[in-house]
Amino acid sequence: MLTVKYPLFKSRIPQLPPKRVLRNFDPQFLQKREQSLQYFLAYVVLHPILGSSVYTEMWFTSNNSTSCNPIIPPTP
Repeated sequence: MLTVKYPLFKSRIPQLPPKRVLRNFDPQFLQKREQSLQYFLAYVVLHPILGSSVYTEMWFTSNNSTSCNPIIPPTP
């Protein structure tokens, strides 16, 4: 959603790290994914515009993890 609302930042917002179906408990994979998620969250939250966005707030306060993904726009 952030990339739709703020298209000028699309190329600057870090990508969410990939998920895995198999071997998703591999320690190296988990460590890299954790670091990437921390970087993504820090970038978004500390950004002066993205961090104060209503979409970022909704993402952190939503009870449904798929209802408000800050990167992927909702499907009609």
